[in-house]
Amino acid sequence: MRSSLRPPIIESIMEYCEAQGYRVTVHNLRLYARWADTWYNQEEAYHSILDPVLSDILSARADGAIYIAGHARVIHCFDENFPIPAVMAYARSGAAGIPSVVIDDVRSAREVVDCLLGMGHRRIGFIGGRKDNLHTQLRLQGYREALEGKGIPFDPELVYYGDWSRGSGCQGARTLSEKGVGVFFSISDQMAGGIYDYADEAGKEIGKDISVGSFDNQEIAQFFRPGLTTTALPLTEIGRESAKILIGRIEWQRQKTGPSGERKLVEIPCTMVRRSSIADARCTKTG
Repeated sequence: MRSSLRPPIIESIMEYCEAQGYRVTVHNLRLYARWADTWYNQEEAYHSILDPVLSDILSARADGAIYIAGHARVIHCFDENFPIPAVMAYARSGAAGIPSVVIDDVRSAREVVDCLLGMGHRRIGFIGGRKDNLHTQLRLQGYREALEGKGIPFDPELVYYGDWSRGSGCQGARTLSEKGVGVFFSISDQMAGGIYDYADEAGKEIGKDISVGSFDNQEIAQFFRPGLTTTALPLTEIGRESAKILIGRIEWQRQKTGPSGERKLVEIPCTMVRRSSIADARCTKTG
């Protein structure tokens, strides 16, 4: 998983488990360090790293396991017959019987776009990651739902697919600005930084000539000038909920009484962090 996600999720898992009398052992697969974003297309290589770790977990007679992913995608880690309780955190399990705890991308994206709409903007460009990425797809759904909630037709010409890099954010802003767009929903702070770069090269001012709403609340977001309005990922909550579900499964398996009562998919919304990157179009000509 990405190092930026690891501490809050793992810390909250450890805190919850230790409070319940369980000890936590961490195994780092280092998938991104080994293969960056290509590991999920290398099934054989992936399992050459994963399978020995799963064997170690089972050999150690662990009570349960949580897999922490780096991106929201469907991951085939645990199969339906995995012999101990398991939970997928920050991604969706490829096995229907394994619970998954993820970001509520749709609701959180809709909240950002609702914020832009609430400031009087109507023609909003979408700058996403790769088209086949689950985060991109779900956040685009939230963008569409927000527009449709205001009676604004979805225009695919206002959608730009990048590659999560700052450079692609800059190119996306440049491309969409040629279509008359001055208001952007970027689905990552890294790409939002590229919108700031575009504004600088175009001699425009963020929060006045160009408005930006983003996603992630990475540390860099507070240092943009003006500060970037974005969303804080619920990483601590994802870790805590994953641990809670896992221990619930462990205890239920021991008792074998009544239904488990667990949900197979738990979606946790982000929290809006409002700064100064969105102009109020109700008072200006922007938007």
